[in-house]
Amino acid sequence: MDLSFLPEALTLNLFILFSLILLAGLAAGGIAHRTPFVPSITAYMLVGMAIGPGGLGLLNYDMMASARIFIDIALALIMLDLGRHLVVSWIRKHPSLLKASALEVVLTLALVTGGLVATGMPAVPSLVVAAIVLAASPAILLLVVREFKVKGPVTDYATVLVGLNNFASVLVFAVAMVFMYGTGEASSWVTGVLHPLYLVAAGVGIAIVCLGVAEAVNLFGTEGRTARFSLLIAILMLAVGLSYMAGVPPMLTALFMGFISANLKHETPLSEEPLGKESTLFFIILFVLAGAKMQLMALATVLPLVLLVVVLRQVAKHAAILAFTRKEFDLKQQVALGFCMLPMAGMAVGLIQTTDTYFPAIGGMLTGVVLGAVMVLETLGPVVTELALKAAGELKSGKKVGH
Repeated sequence: MDLSFLPEALTLNLFILFSLILLAGLAAGGIAHRTPFVPSITAYMLVGMAIGPGGLGLLNYDMMASARIFIDIALALIMLDLGRHLVVSWIRKHPSLLKASALEVVLTLALVTGGLVATGMPAVPSLVVAAIVLAASPAILLLVVREFKVKGPVTDYATVLVGLNNFASVLVFAVAMVFMYGTGEASSWVTGVLHPLYLVAAGVGIAIVCLGVAEAVNLFGTEGRTARFSLLIAILMLAVGLSYMAGVPPMLTALFMGFISANLKHETPLSEEPLGKESTLFFIILFVLAGAKMQLMALATVLPLVLLVVVLRQVAKHAAILAFTRKEFDLKQQVALGFCMLPMAGMAVGLIQTTDTYFPAIGGMLTGVVLGAVMVLETLGPVVTELALKAAGELKSGKKVGH
């Protein structure tokens, strides 16, 4: 009997992969919905750890790499929303924000760089790590806020501070990477100034182009939330693609898009809330894959350095907040605000991969420390953020909505 029509081997394909990710994420979210102390984000990450290379091995790194487009869109949605909170008129009324943000950047770079140098790591690679860990996680903060429908001054301050330190993180990282190429020659100093300026100029330029395209398409009519969300995704995909072409971090471009649209005098097609129910698909994939990348065994080898970085990073954030927000908040709220900054940005994974690509000899050492910090802080982040917002009085105990 000729059975040549049968497949030679059964192998997972991309359709099964995405089905597995979504089904696992939905199941985890359903469990979290019935558990009052577990945010959905934590559940997504835990199920990702279970099915990833460090767990059952149902997902491997090649499979996860193929989901890059979903991750880019999810991160772009988050950064767009973050940019929408950076309203210049509001920030001007709260000058303590800029002071706290500036001190946070300086202290984080100084403490983390100094701490790693004290352990024997060279100065410039230490600065690279400090620049990467500077950024707090907009994804965890905004999605916890969305999940529990949180509002209040601590939430507002945290959102703006996260936006500012993500912006600073990308620029300082660009400067540090330039100095990795040289040892202080004049050309390195010139490039160290020009590269961040290029990132800002190109990111703003791409953002303006994409907003212009959105306005043009909107002239034909995009009535209804579904149509506007489709336009939003199309524009973000254009922004991500143009950013990769120009060598600009897509998250930076999305941040500029949100910032520009929020500060225009008229509404744009991107002015509406981008983190609606339609975007849930992207966030499930984002956090399940974030969990899948975590490997507890690998963390053990660099745990002392990871803990050092985590502690120094948080000391810097709390010190800056305590120094400049005494008029706005009482001590309990200040401490809560500091812990809202605890989760580490997933952007760190992309930045450290960039380092590893260009400097493989030293990138491996830095990768262990940075990914270890991401693993610790993203695992603790959703629960700590929820508890911090409860302590600030902006998330009512027992509230469990929006899954």
